[in-house]
Amino acid sequence: MTTRWLLTTAALLTAIALIGCPAGQRQPELRGARVTPSQLRPGDNALITVEVVDPMKTVERVAVSLDEAGDYTVDMRDDGLEGDVRAGDGIWSFWVEVPFGAPPGEYEFTLTAYSDRGNVVLVNDPDGNAVPLTASFACTILAPDLDSAAND
Repeated sequence: MTTRWLLTTAALLTAIALIGCPAGQRQPELRGARVTPSQLRPGDNALITVEVVDPMKTVERVAVSLDEAGDYTVDMRDDGLEGDVRAGDGIWSFWVEVPFGAPPGEYEFTLTAYSDRGNVVLVNDPDGNAVPLTASFACTILAPDLDSAAND
C-alpha cells in the first residue's frame, strides 16, 4: 500500500509540475487600473476603474486610496450604481470630483482587493512570494484654468 501511495503521489506531483497547478494559474488579477480623464483640474469629475479577473470569486471588495492621503480609502463599486456602468461585470468603478482646493501635481493611487472576510487578497508574485493583490496608477491635477473660470 505504501509503494502504491508513493507512486500515485509522485505521478500527481509530476503532472502538476508539467502542466502547472490550476489554482496558481487562476489567482485573481487587477487589470487596467486607471482614471479617466488622466489629467484633471480642480472641480473636474473623473471615473476610476479597474477590471477584476477572478475565476475563483475570491475578491469581494476593491478599495482605492490616494497614496498622499495616508490610510484613507474608499470602496469601489461593481453594482451598477454611482459611476459603475454594469453590475457584476467585473469592472469596478468609483466616481470622484476633484476638490477645488487640490494642489496641482502628480498623484499616485493604489487599489487593493479584499476577501469576503475583509482580509487583503494575497497572490503569488513571479518569485512565488505571497503579496497583496494591488494595482496602481497616477494622474495629474493641473492648475485651475483661471481664464475659463473668469469667463463663466
